[in-house]
Amino acid sequence: MRRDSRQKFTIQRAGIESSNAIAAVHIDSWRATYRGHIPDDYLDQLSVSARTEFWKAELAREENRVFIAMHNDSICGFIHTGLARDEDLDDRTGEVYAVYLLSDFQGVGLGVKLWEEATRHLRNGGATRCVAWVLDTNQTAISFYQRVGCRPDGARKCDVIGGREVTELRYQVSLV
Repeated sequence: MRRDSRQKFTIQRAGIESSNAIAAVHIDSWRATYRGHIPDDYLDQLSVSARTEFWKAELAREENRVFIAMHNDSICGFIHTGLARDEDLDDRTGEVYAVYLLSDFQGVGLGVKLWEEATRHLRNGGATRCVAWVLDTNQTAISFYQRVGCRPDGARKCDVIGGREVTELRYQVSLV
């Protein structure tokens, strides 16, 4: 059931107590988003418990921020941000490492609200631009990043996920 954009959502900083719920959203979103892009058997073997441990570690890192979208006291999406990891970028560049929403909460402006909170945090920390990596086959994500002002900067990288080679494109936007 698609949500109405007039429904009440809140955005807040995630704490370690949110790690299990974030992990569940992460895996559900990956399964919905990446079927057809990466192998189904890889998606099917994803574990909430393993991903929870990942999120506990990420939430403990002070240099990163995770913001969660809440609806009726449940996490329905998140965005993960911090300093850019690419060696060719300066230390005034932030990065959105991940932004995921449950399928029912996509298309109602919630991703944009998460993006605005994350980039506000980066800007307040001194970042002058923000980058994000996206699978070149994920047109939904590409459209989202373009909607928030990002443009491809020409960087690309290849990776292997679940035994399949994938290509990611780097998008960027000025924060000043």
